[in-house]
Amino acid sequence: MQKFGSGTLRIAVCLTLGGAGLSACSEADGDGADEVGEDESEDTSSTDSSGGETQTETSDGPSSGTESTEGTDSAETSTGGPVEAVLGLRCAPGDLIGEVSLSNEGQAPLLGVWFNDRPSPQYGPPVLSAGGCDHYAPSDQWPCDCEASELCSWAGSCKPRPMPTDFNLVVTANGVDQVFNQDSLGGGLPVGEGSYSFELKVLGQIVTLEPVDFPEPLSGLGGVLTGTFDAPIAIDLSWDPTESDSQVHSLTRINHHVQSPTSTQCQADTSEGAMHIGEPMLAPLAVGTGLEFQAVEHAVVAAAEIDEGCIEFALTVYDNVSLD
Repeated sequence: MQKFGSGTLRIAVCLTLGGAGLSACSEADGDGADEVGEDESEDTSSTDSSGGETQTETSDGPSSGTESTEGTDSAETSTGGPVEAVLGLRCAPGDLIGEVSLSNEGQAPLLGVWFNDRPSPQYGPPVLSAGGCDHYAPSDQWPCDCEASELCSWAGSCKPRPMPTDFNLVVTANGVDQVFNQDSLGGGLPVGEGSYSFELKVLGQIVTLEPVDFPEPLSGLGGVLTGTFDAPIAIDLSWDPTESDSQVHSLTRINHHVQSPTSTQCQADTSEGAMHIGEPMLAPLAVGTGLEFQAVEHAVVAAAEIDEGCIEFALTVYDNVSLD
């Protein structure tokens, strides 16, 4: 995830797809944080380059603001046939095994792809959840001393390290197929207009995504920081609401001087026109040189569940916003 300057925020709107182990985006309408008891299951976590796991490639964009898998609708796991990614849902961090991310920055859409053989063990369930935001942090037993083939899980025990896995991805736009695999991990797409559809072969499974379009850029975008970057009280974002299936996501990790799988993810429907991030979600991140707002996205997102974990697709539009 790309980091941004302390006074600048990037915003993106997204449409999401998901399934079992996927979490739907929700509105950000509160500022209190209710504690959520930590699950002792150590096998759920986010696949995230900042956590130190092995990835074939990461892409800027949102992975942001996913909710716990509990209580969400789930994409059907294939019993042999292709799995269709489901619009409106995202992968929970602890289930994520790979991403297909398409952004419209630059002169041509930029594709980023990575897939691992299992989810990262470094993220468990959220420790705080409120108002469309989830805060993730490891237990007091983290970190732990593990072998090179292992990672320290969020619960403080050594687990097998996720490893890159082979895949074949066909991206279709304007009737033109473009093929990517572990030897060609994305890059600029020569076809930059129209809808995009995807067919993915990974870990013995076929996953497809129906044609989807980039969302329109947000208009009237602004942000206000209450407090300081060293002692944040709240961040309030606003934009001109639109009636669409897209959503606004925010992902903020702990200051980069602190090596910890700690982050806050928030989300709101584009039709709401606002996102509020309260102090309990921000204060734990404002260490070292202060709060670093790492991403806010306007994106179309989709996800599918297979036996090994959850796969997410995202078409993302980025906008910059200064915090007043």
